[in-house]
Amino acid sequence: MAGYKRSKKTYRLVWGPENPDMDGLVVEAKTVPVGTLILLASLVDKVVRTIGEDAQTVNDLLSGFAKALVSWNLEEDDEEENTVPVPATLEGVLAQEIDFMVTIIRAWINAHVGVPDELGKDLPSGEPFPEGSLPMEPLSADLTSLTPQ
Repeated sequence: MAGYKRSKKTYRLVWGPENPDMDGLVVEAKTVPVGTLILLASLVDKVVRTIGEDAQTVNDLLSGFAKALVSWNLEEDDEEENTVPVPATLEGVLAQEIDFMVTIIRAWINAHVGVPDELGKDLPSGEPFPEGSLPMEPLSADLTSLTPQ
């Protein structure tokens, strides 16, 4: 039997007008193994609860995400007020505000565990399940057979 090698997935996260602060942002990040995902998901919650108290947790979270980050269309102004792209690297991630990064990382984690919108969209609805009838008999009035002997 031939072996199976699955292809790695890349998630494309797109923010729209429902989130005006991030409208137009597009982030592409690779999938990660379940163990890494569990660790990063727990770190997100810990970072939100303990921000400012545990720099190592923040660094672990952002480093873990940066390893999966493939690209983004994030730009910022440099010292001369020129718009420049932010590199999709750990350095680029660390240059951002924490709430911005937590929003992106949560969306990425949710993409890992969510059901894709297009799943099942081309499936026919099929016929409704046929109704059947079950024969109904009155219960016996003799309840002595139900008591333990």
